[in-house]
Amino acid sequence: MENQKPSIGRIVHYMSRGSKDGVFQPMLRAAIITGLYYELPDSNGISDVSDEVDICVINPDGMFFNKNVKFGGELGQWSWPLKIWK
Repeated sequence: MENQKPSIGRIVHYMSRGSKDGVFQPMLRAAIITGLYYELPDSNGISDVSDEVDICVINPDGMFFNKNVKFGGELGQWSWPLKIWK
């Protein structure tokens, strides 16, 4: 799955940060990629899609939009959904 490239409209996972006061714990949420960024062109003039994206995070109580979200496994980052069924 690491060879996947972000594209607008793809469903991804987002790990929320939770609230500073601890009322809301960090939670894994569904999100949709709404915007892309591109890396600087290489010496051949080829530009690739960055792992940093804009997303719409879907929560039980509503949605919020987050810009410049980095790819990874930490709080505040997005990742590809994992297949967990057999």
